[in-house]
Amino acid sequence: ELWVAVAQRNATVAVARGENGGKTLHHVAIARSLRMVGRAAAGESGAKEFELAVEPQWGQLRLVAWWQQPGLGAVRG
Repeated sequence: ELWVAVAQRNATVAVARGENGGKTLHHVAIARSLRMVGRAAAGESGAKEFELAVEPQWGQLRLVAWWQQPGLGAVRG
């Protein structure tokens, strides 16, 4: 399975209430989208084409992709 994640580089959030109320929290590598975009048989190679929607307010983004055996299998690349 080919998996792709779109991650926002960073964000800062002012927390109004709760145990972190009054604090400003800094986050990195925030997953905004996670999709399985394709499958391949053992030994198969070739191009995979797909579309991902992103929101402008996410700011700077990074794309992370990996091949994984089906289900909870090992990551292969």
